[in-house]
Amino acid sequence: DKSGKFQLHKNVDTAIKRLIFNYIGYQTKTINVTDGNVGEIMLLPEAQSLAESVVIGNNTTFKNGKRIVTPTAEQIEKSPNGFFLLDNFDFPRLDVDIVKKTISVLGGGDVVMLINGREANNYEILGIDPKNIINVEYSDIPSARFSSASVILNFIVKQVEKGGMFLTDFTNGLTVVYGEDYFYSKFYNGASQFSIWYMPQFRDFKSQWRENEETFYLSDKTIQRKELGKDARLRYLVNNIDFTYNYFKNNRIFDVSLASRIENYPDNNFKSKLFTNTSVDTLFMTDNSRNTAFMPRLRLYYQEPLGEHQMLYANLSGTYAKRNYKRDYKEMLNDNTVENYFYSDVDEKQQAYNASLSYENNIEMGESGWTMTFDATLKHSYITTKNIYNNAVKNATNKIDVNRSELSATFSLAKEKSYIDVVSSLYRNSNIVSDIDNTKYNLYVGFSGQYAFSKTSSIWSSIMISYNRNPSLSDLSNVDQFIDSLQIRRGNPNLVNPKYYQSRLRYDFETTKLYLSLEVKYEYTAKPVMENSFLEDKYIIRTVENHKSFHELASIFYINTKKLWNFISLTLCAGTARNLSYGNTYKHTNTFFFLWSKVNISYKKWQLAYNFYHKSGDSFWGETLNRNEGGDRITLYYVHPKFYVGIGCFDPFTTSTLSSATINHSNVAPYSRYQHISDFKRGKGFFIRLGKTFRWGKQKDDININANDEKIESAILKGNK
Repeated sequence: DKSGKFQLHKNVDTAIKRLIFNYIGYQTKTINVTDGNVGEIMLLPEAQSLAESVVIGNNTTFKNGKRIVTPTAEQIEKSPNGFFLLDNFDFPRLDVDIVKKTISVLGGGDVVMLINGREANNYEILGIDPKNIINVEYSDIPSARFSSASVILNFIVKQVEKGGMFLTDFTNGLTVVYGEDYFYSKFYNGASQFSIWYMPQFRDFKSQWRENEETFYLSDKTIQRKELGKDARLRYLVNNIDFTYNYFKNNRIFDVSLASRIENYPDNNFKSKLFTNTSVDTLFMTDNSRNTAFMPRLRLYYQEPLGEHQMLYANLSGTYAKRNYKRDYKEMLNDNTVENYFYSDVDEKQQAYNASLSYENNIEMGESGWTMTFDATLKHSYITTKNIYNNAVKNATNKIDVNRSELSATFSLAKEKSYIDVVSSLYRNSNIVSDIDNTKYNLYVGFSGQYAFSKTSSIWSSIMISYNRNPSLSDLSNVDQFIDSLQIRRGNPNLVNPKYYQSRLRYDFETTKLYLSLEVKYEYTAKPVMENSFLEDKYIIRTVENHKSFHELASIFYINTKKLWNFISLTLCAGTARNLSYGNTYKHTNTFFFLWSKVNISYKKWQLAYNFYHKSGDSFWGETLNRNEGGDRITLYYVHPKFYVGIGCFDPFTTSTLSSATINHSNVAPYSRYQHISDFKRGKGFFIRLGKTFRWGKQKDDININANDEKIESAILKGNK
């Protein structure tokens, strides 16, 4: 392990005369064997560069229910940063997107990334030097501190004692204005570390358009309306910046981070022709919205060791958000006579505070090989938001106060690939909206376990009951917003948390060249927060409320070939999902098939990757089927240990310009809406990617920060289609 400790099988072959011990980050040691007993051997830390270490044989081991992968010399050579290395590891059920710099769980779930136990952002993973990575731990065991995570990735790394690093990573469109650029620098001086991160994200698309077919069953007539769009503009610039300082000594840590996100969406425009069965006239529609936001955040963190295997973590953060949302909607005749006009201007001021206190204790149970872990976390969050709405009908002010508290405890026993885990939480949620107070206390319980039949096969199961699926702040709003001349969106301050049940069963088969997984899961939600549409006067009201139940039965098949012929790997994830919505006034079913596939070809310093997506982002909830961007993508990289350059194309073989689709099955106002961006249609979505890292200094072990912040959301109720 990272401390240099190891254990051999008791029956060492007596014919062996010499044993050689090596491990990445430690000096190689050779001993002579006389009677088969080698005694206790301690490996000393390696002061030289990790590039000189070599791993022989299978680089994957299992301990305490965790998968531990040690990078090989070849993987390090072909990985200029942590994202490339993670992609080369081929972790099961993970989608590592080195273009978008994201990590997600195939089939659903969240990923938490850690560096030596501390929670890390994507840019920190991007900035890791692969030569400094000792190993990466993959765990799907729930914990009290990271209760929402399906997978936890922990990078065990060495860092710089004195010196620093500077990283750049550019991803920019060649045929369209598209960019996500990273600038990250970190400086080390003894016990102090200081880092700066800046990332601008920008788009400027000239051909955004949508199709829309709607039917409205009014009291005196039925209106059918069709919208046919033409090219309009989508443009935005988002600036992310983060300053972090920490001081550590003997595992006692103080950390402070000041970050900000500045958003400017000056154009999210649609232009269309409107055709209706009640008129021979053609209407011309414009639907333009603009958004700005300024969101600074301050986080304080403290860590205190209480013993050899015990730790106490404390975290406090505060966020301030100031947002503005504007929308103009017009329906005009040929002579530009305005038939209908709506505007909305919303100012939002929001404050959020989060505090958490965690305790962790790991106990090794003698020579049995089992490890017992107990961790407990107390969390509290408070959000207050005030929105001022100004529109053509009336002005309104809406205030929302949310208090959420959670006391969680997790107990687990683990050995190699097998483990058993029990988690329980007491959850308090209080929503106060315009003097309407909804306060609920709920209990969360969960069980998960994995049993390994052999070195190649295992079975995993999980059962949980929870209440922590909170209604969105915008849904809790006590206001109305016009969608168009026939529809109004309305909030509902009387929403309560639904009760959520989930059961999952998975079988895994794994060899050095193949990983295969088959999973079935069933989810049941009581009193789900789902949409509801009804006729009020002459308008269709679209709102949300607590309904009867929602059911999902899904099956997921996953296979990964792990570097066939030492240069190609194939990954496939496919499955079906059957959804059933029991609303208060409706019942809907939906079944769809999804597919995600990836081919990686690696030859010397060249890497070619092809991704294909089919309904992998689809979801059905309430009365609506949402389809996210699908298609395919191809990228070609030249990878050097110190830099990389790549070229790629979005949708090189698929012809569709579809970016999203929404299909609603309401019995009073069903619709089908398709949104397109022609800038990315086949042959137009080329982009280039460049990356370069400069490093200097002396290495030492990293510090151990476990900060966990909650992200805040906007409470603005929007009327956008």
